Amino acid sequence: MKKHLLILGASGQLGSALSNTSLWPKDYKITALTHAQLDIRDSTALQCLFKEKGPFQAVINASVFMPVDLCEKFPELGFQTNGFSLLPLATLCKMHETLLVHFSTDYVFDGLKKTPYTQLNSNYGFNW
Repeated sequence: MKKHLLILGASGQLGSALSNTSLWPKDYKITALTHAQLDIRDSTALQCLFKEKGPFQAVINASVFMPVDLCEKFPELGFQTNGFSLLPLATLCKMHETLLVHFSTDYVFDGLKKTPYTQLNSNYGFNW
């Protein structure tokens, strides 16, 4: 049985690179969706996707609302897309025992630390 991966944000820079099926082993089935195909903020659409296309072994979330100037102009849309939409997605992944890989930015750090940053580091408001 093929491993089924879901890639969200497939039209973005990272998502399009990950959606290149020639990179994946032959025993993987890749479902790659763009924003036009699935608005990550729509929890009902996410539920339907899991019901109709699943099960997925992993979801790779490369969805993002950017660039920064648009996020500053439309902060609510930025928070909805880049932040709040993750809870319904994470909840579905947990319910379906699906691994969730979520990409974020490192621009909340000032870059002064001499060792790699981790999820436990406090941010320094670099890009706020």
